[in-house]
Amino acid sequence: MTTCREAVEEAFKDEAGVLTTNDVISRVYAKHPDRPWKKNTISHHLVGLSVNHPSSRHHPSLRQECCQVS
Repeated sequence: MTTCREAVEEAFKDEAGVLTTNDVISRVYAKHPDRPWKKNTISHHLVGLSVNHPSSRHHPSLRQECCQVS
């Protein structure tokens, strides 16, 4: 089963531009029509995965895996 984090990351796959929170929510719901996550949950994951959002520091476990450089 796909996690909310994975669904948010998928929303940006092949995207070179900027997406709004509503764009991401729409893409997640389009890919997962059964809507297993609330809008608020998707929004919080989006903030946590954003490297330049001030509140992302409150979600270190989300950023830990995605931002490591090999």
